[in-house]
Amino acid sequence: MTSTDTDSPTAARRKAEIAQAARAELLEKGFEGLRMRAVADRCGINVATLDYHVGGKDGLIALVAQSLVEDFRARRNLTSRTGMSGLEELAQELADFRQVRLEHPDIHPIMATLTRRAPNDPGIARHMLPMKAFWHGKITELIAKGVDDGSLRPSLDPPTSARVFIWSILSLGSPEHCNLDFPHHATEVLKLFASGPVDRLKGHFS
Repeated sequence: MTSTDTDSPTAARRKAEIAQAARAELLEKGFEGLRMRAVADRCGINVATLDYHVGGKDGLIALVAQSLVEDFRARRNLTSRTGMSGLEELAQELADFRQVRLEHPDIHPIMATLTRRAPNDPGIARHMLPMKAFWHGKITELIAKGVDDGSLRPSLDPPTSARVFIWSILSLGSPEHCNLDFPHHATEVLKLFASGPVDRLKGHFS
């Protein structure tokens, strides 16, 4: 995880440990079963120390949300987008999303749990909705880029198409679809948006 400007290296490491412990608890017990004491025990610290680092359960959820963002950001930063068309960047987004899901199998159930609760829980919504809005904004920019450079269909409405794209990759990443032929399905997703053939991009998904 990325430390804040005021975090020492030790504090940043501790927060990363707390985030992973909280994610493990969420995966095993769900939101209803998430307890500060259990997270502290998993980290080998006391509740007072945990509270010092996160500031209560709301802060713990914020830390979990931040850790999810950092997992995606770390994967994205491994590949340069320089010179890519909008279509190629969409293909890379699909490939990166798939790889993050493989490396962090807890991401889908945790995101699903928090997203499901967000509409009725302002504390969760405060952290999850900005994350979703940021993701939608980035995909909207990529689609607008592709429309401008001709690699995507000119009739696309970028904000609406971004939602369709996000729904598609969330579905591909869900546990019930883990045995699907991902290169084939990812290529079919790209066909919905591309202005021309996309078979050459299958290599992104192998």
